[in-house]
Amino acid sequence: MSDTVGKVIRCRAAILWELKSKMKIEEIEVAVPVKDQIRVKIIYNALCHSDLHVIDGSLKTRLPIILGHEATGIVESVGDEVKAFKTGDVVIPLYQPQCRKCAACQHGDTNLCTSLSFSNEGSHFTCRGKQVFPFMGLGTFSEYAVIREHMLVKIDPRAPLDKACLAGCGLATGYGAAVNTAQIRRGERVAVIGLGGVGLSAIQGAKNAGASAIYAIDINSEKFDSARKMGATHCVNPRDVPKDGKFGSWFIKNFGAVDKSLECIGNVQCMKDAVEIVERGWGRAVMVGIAPDGATLSFNPGHLTIGKTITGSIFGGWKSIDDIPMLVEEMRKGKIEVDPLITHRFDLEKVDEAVELLKNGKSIRSVISLSKL
Repeated sequence: MSDTVGKVIRCRAAILWELKSKMKIEEIEVAVPVKDQIRVKIIYNALCHSDLHVIDGSLKTRLPIILGHEATGIVESVGDEVKAFKTGDVVIPLYQPQCRKCAACQHGDTNLCTSLSFSNEGSHFTCRGKQVFPFMGLGTFSEYAVIREHMLVKIDPRAPLDKACLAGCGLATGYGAAVNTAQIRRGERVAVIGLGGVGLSAIQGAKNAGASAIYAIDINSEKFDSARKMGATHCVNPRDVPKDGKFGSWFIKNFGAVDKSLECIGNVQCMKDAVEIVERGWGRAVMVGIAPDGATLSFNPGHLTIGKTITGSIFGGWKSIDDIPMLVEEMRKGKIEVDPLITHRFDLEKVDEAVELLKNGKSIRSVISLSKL
């Protein structure tokens, strides 16, 4: 990497030029890092549903854009104000930063660091003389990316990087929503709605927390095998509900109310169902999925009156820089299972194949190889 330090790097990246179109593999230029910036050689990146939401237009952002935020990489060079990183460090980029300076970080009861910005202000990428924006300030579907210091965390270099990338979003989000936000306790009954990477990770979190029954809910029965491998005790397909019935009342009649529910899709009706099926008095419904821009959620306020708690979770409630190394270590030691989440592997040139598989419900996580170690 000493050959590239202090120089603009030319490399490959997958660029989305227009909504609802395929990404194009282009040669781009990546700027030299300055001040608190770090240039990272991206090794692996996993495709997330949030990337899909940008492609289909349900998550608004500026174009052209380089997607990707669930990655592992190696520090190539650092700006002159960087103190905690050096060339060669193995890292995970963080869309949920931890600056340790803002009011939220100082408060301690939230992981919503206020330095977070989804506006994609500024860019270190150019292609054909045009600025290209990094998704969530990261843009890791590029062989190199420039990332601010408080949006990176060092991990054990012994960790398998093709698996550890999931700790940058999907695994951390679902697992943490179960153990941190839902605070599932031993013996509780849990429902997880949506069996993508986040939902399956939530199931594993519920299992490791000691849940006595875990209901995996999805309209795609092909995902049930993966759910069982992660710890689900029951698999439920909402399409089994009679045409004149409602899912919530049907579920309670057949399985009973649950102590905790986690909605892991971002579908407003599923969020309502998550509220409906938890116990009165102590039930907690956790909204993990990201709803489309402009969506609103309405429900009978009586659910609150009878003691139900409705809350949300981002990045699993983890304080990213403090907690993600621990999560990766649990993964490395086999206490957290990752293999069932990774269904496909591709090189960067085939990233659109990964998009089609995820769009059609044929994959959970596709891991994209960008660079060799």
